[in-house]
Amino acid sequence: MLQSRSLILLVLFTHGVLRAQTITLQNGTLTIAEGTTVLLEGPISFNLQPGSEVENNGTIDLGTEATMNEPLNSPVRGTGHETTTFASNGPFNAVEPGGLGLTLTSTSTGAPDFLERWHTPIGLPSGDESIARWYRTVGGNSGPGTFNAQFGYDPSELHGLNAAELALLSAATQNGPWTDLNATVDAGSFELSAPYPAPWGILTAFDADAPTGLSGEKHEDQFRVWPTLTSNTLSIEPVNGVQVVSIEVFDLAGQRMAVDTERANGLGLVDVHTLAAGQYLLRLNGTFVIRFTRA
Repeated sequence: MLQSRSLILLVLFTHGVLRAQTITLQNGTLTIAEGTTVLLEGPISFNLQPGSEVENNGTIDLGTEATMNEPLNSPVRGTGHETTTFASNGPFNAVEPGGLGLTLTSTSTGAPDFLERWHTPIGLPSGDESIARWYRTVGGNSGPGTFNAQFGYDPSELHGLNAAELALLSAATQNGPWTDLNATVDAGSFELSAPYPAPWGILTAFDADAPTGLSGEKHEDQFRVWPTLTSNTLSIEPVNGVQVVSIEVFDLAGQRMAVDTERANGLGLVDVHTLAAGQYLLRLNGTFVIRFTRA
């Protein structure tokens, strides 16, 4: 375990020529403690071989030139993150900063200062979680353009989710609201691809039908409610013999919202596509109130 506060790995100069170095971890374990930073300075390739493990609970700083190579089913894990510094402001042609799995293409200038990769799933208030990989951009000039983003992940990071049913979403913070990027899903290659417009922030993958945030009284003994991250329909299932008699939606100021509702096959359905992002109150049968988030 690395106990020092900072470990710096430097490339060597020979007669004024920069010689790229390779670090290989083979059949070993590297644990980076919380509060520890490992700095890879220069064009270093950090290669993890099958059977090796890196548990990063601190920070791996790849600078502007270092890259990581991880074998299938053995990515870096832990509660910490890896960070890389953008070497230019673009445009980018299939650039994968730091070898961290996010490949970016753009036709105009504009880029963050840093890209971070994290490994702890992001949770929604409903209890659903993302895959065990997410990216965060920090600082920089967002410019007017859009990245074409290819989000790669390791199958061991699916966190129980189905690769074929993932959606790629972005948000300014971990608390949302989340925007569906309408990604192309390549489950066999463990990739999702989508335009990623500025301003950039957090990027991760959830199950496409994951519920948005629910808070307050849920009344789960009478109703189950499933708003989703990517669907425009709020579904209401009555339980224990209760029936859906009336459906109303209000904003937090108490103003009733004009939404289409229907009752079919024992379910209540609310079309929320006309609602702006934010929090609303769903009132069922004139009594039961459930707060939901429109992403």
